[in-house]
Amino acid sequence: MTTSPRVAELVARYAQAIQARGCAVTTVRSKLICLHKFERFLASREVGELVKVTPALLEDFRMEVMHTPTQKGLPPRAVTVNNALEAVRGLYRVLLELDLVPVDPARKLHLLKEPEQLPPPVLKSDEMAKLLDSIDPSTPDGGRDRALYELLYSTGARAGETVAMEVDDVDIDERMVRIRCGKGGRQRVVPFGEVAATYLDNYLRWCRPGLCRQQGRPVRALWLTARGQPIGYYTVRMRLRQYKEALGIEKRLTPHGLRHACATHLLERRAELRHIQELLGHASVATTQIYTHVSIGHLKETLARCHPRERGNLKIEDKDDGAIRGTYRPNPGRGPDGTET
Repeated sequence: MTTSPRVAELVARYAQAIQARGCAVTTVRSKLICLHKFERFLASREVGELVKVTPALLEDFRMEVMHTPTQKGLPPRAVTVNNALEAVRGLYRVLLELDLVPVDPARKLHLLKEPEQLPPPVLKSDEMAKLLDSIDPSTPDGGRDRALYELLYSTGARAGETVAMEVDDVDIDERMVRIRCGKGGRQRVVPFGEVAATYLDNYLRWCRPGLCRQQGRPVRALWLTARGQPIGYYTVRMRLRQYKEALGIEKRLTPHGLRHACATHLLERRAELRHIQELLGHASVATTQIYTHVSIGHLKETLARCHPRERGNLKIEDKDDGAIRGTYRPNPGRGPDGTET
């Protein structure tokens, strides 16, 4: 079955509308992939108009997505199913706003409950320092990489936000950077640290001019490849992996992992959650709160160090009769005056 021209036309109109509202190109692309599945589903049911779609038909689509295995033959995750359903709900919501459909049959399309997802383990602060210090800033590529990863770690910016930066977005003197391509079209201005400023200044003064000459004309993009072209996400990810593997670091690490590391290390050093929220550009503090779970290891260390039942000496004795008896002798603490308590 071929896709109806009318359905394809409305999907294209939807993509144009959300991109005009500030939706990132990568987000638009992922939604279109999901909607192409929806188009093929409608074609298989010989439905050529979006207005002919019913809630019952959408439930059939949900069941099909839920029971279609991945390329590896595994059941799809809840987030994968929800991405497809969210794309369809967003399609009808926007088309209804544009008066291109009379009703929204997806209004009551329910999503699956997703298990709580924690960020993957992040590098410790000393591991991060070792990784960044391993990048030689004396070469054009190395100087760019050192400045880019230092900025990612310092600001907690998303990789897509960072590669989209232009030269005019950076103020070295004030140590501020404007993020124009934030999630949901939101812009923000965030500070970066002195170390990041040092390597960014080195890149702008000595590395980038040489890369820019490869193009033969002025380039507005901040980060350039060896050929003078704007750098892409996959290059940033690939080179980070190369630096990680050269050090023998086994933890999984992506550019987004530098964002997680920034938030986690700030939280470990008692930064306020609302400040981390503003730095990361989260619309809701609930999104930022996930990093409180990431720092649970430090909470365990605090418990072992500070709780009286942990600080004490609990001797376990296994008697001949099989009974286990314990004797608890608490270690003395210290009061405000320095005396033992």
